[in-house]
Amino acid sequence: MSTVLEMLQEGFVQDALKAALMVALICSYLGVFVVLKRIVFVGAALSETASLGAALAFFPPIVTVFDQVVEAAPAFEPLRHYKPLVFALTLMLLSVAFFSQQRLGRRLPREAIIGVVFAGAIGLTLLARSQVPAHAEHEMDALIGNILGVEPLELTELAVASVVIGLLQIIFYKEFVLVSFDPEVARTLGYRAHRWELLWYLSLGVMIAVSIHVAGTILVFAYLVMPATAALMLSRRMGVVLLLAVLVGVASTLAGVLLSISPADLPTSPAIVGCMVLHVAAAWLLRGVIGRKKAD
Repeated sequence: MSTVLEMLQEGFVQDALKAALMVALICSYLGVFVVLKRIVFVGAALSETASLGAALAFFPPIVTVFDQVVEAAPAFEPLRHYKPLVFALTLMLLSVAFFSQQRLGRRLPREAIIGVVFAGAIGLTLLARSQVPAHAEHEMDALIGNILGVEPLELTELAVASVVIGLLQIIFYKEFVLVSFDPEVARTLGYRAHRWELLWYLSLGVMIAVSIHVAGTILVFAYLVMPATAALMLSRRMGVVLLLAVLVGVASTLAGVLLSISPADLPTSPAIVGCMVLHVAAAWLLRGVIGRKKAD
């Protein structure tokens, strides 16, 4: 216990905990919509697209072009640090605009199109990463996410994105719920459903891109699926589900970080994912117990 308390005093552990909690709060909340809208595969595709954008930021031909642009226009010099985030956001926004199209899936199954994007993003990411210089360890961290290596500037970026997206979800909660789950009624009431849908997808895409830069693809995708799944096993009331999903995400984060700095010395992100798996299993068992009691 003393070892854990000592580690909690370390600045890098506190920063990692802050970053993980911010990702947990927003992504667990958004994950309820992702699961209920049945776009889990879209979330996976967007995650891989963001990873591809970050990888392309270090692809030699693109690095050369970027350096030439910076030399020609020194005003772009501050973007050098934000290169992975800028490329991730750019590809993410293009993907969001594509997936939010109402006509998507008319000629081909929507799942097939999403699958093409998902598989293509993974393959291209691997190709781009294979060209990253072996000595570029920091760059590799930016590609895969390193929650224990989060920098103060990255923490600030994540905090700003979390606050903005959180406020959007609170202010437009009614519109997002109505458009997401009853678009016909929304149109009858005068809402332009496709615009609200695009705004929601944009908030999801931006949060994924910023989070992956800090936490990595696997952890972010887990936050988008597992807490919501556990919550939906226990309730069908939207408010309760959102609260439970956030609680599961936060509890898993705290437990995972504590496990990683304990004598067990587990890797942080896998430990958090493992805790989420346990929460899903516990929710499934609890649901079975409740179901038997109701049957009796």
